[in-house]
Amino acid sequence: VVFGDVFDLDTFPGIFSQGLLAGILGVAAGSVTLYALRNREIAEVWRVLHHRFWRARIIDGSSS
Repeated sequence: VVFGDVFDLDTFPGIFSQGLLAGILGVAAGSVTLYALRNREIAEVWRVLHHRFWRARIIDGSSS
């Protein structure tokens, strides 16, 4: 009902886009809820992802 006016629900791309957007919003809402409730598992997942992607050292072939 929410996305009925936005997507053409008579075509495959419209149905796929509606499902994709609804899924992304559902996962985002669940993640925000778990974060707001200070869930230990979501904090651990965030810490691992943050450490793995944003604090990784860059390895290059040059020597100093």
